[in-house]
Amino acid sequence: PAGLVEVARSLHEKYPAPIWVTENGTADASDAFRARFVHDHLAAMASSGLPFERYYHWCFVDNWEWADGEGPRFGIVGLDYETQERTVRESGRFLAAVIRDGGVTPAVFEEFVADQRYPVA
Repeated sequence: PAGLVEVARSLHEKYPAPIWVTENGTADASDAFRARFVHDHLAAMASSGLPFERYYHWCFVDNWEWADGEGPRFGIVGLDYETQERTVRESGRFLAAVIRDGGVTPAVFEEFVADQRYPVA
């Protein structure tokens, strides 16, 4: 999150205009930390004082990655490549709640983010 804000600040100083984040996401096949990842980035953006105007999560549904094929799972909607069935993940429900509520409410944080932890190798 700090890196996103740092780059945005540097670019905004050079090109003062509204900021759009057009791709931000993480591969998380088990969806164990994606809601926290999104939350932490949105929180950093919101507290930065920069004119962030739009945020687009990468990506909506799992897709084929050029370097790694079907392995990485980036979507807030999971895709079964065999059947093409799509299933909304908890991170998708989190983003839907953030949009519905106009931000991260304490209840939404508690339901989707509070128990998530980043994996540590």
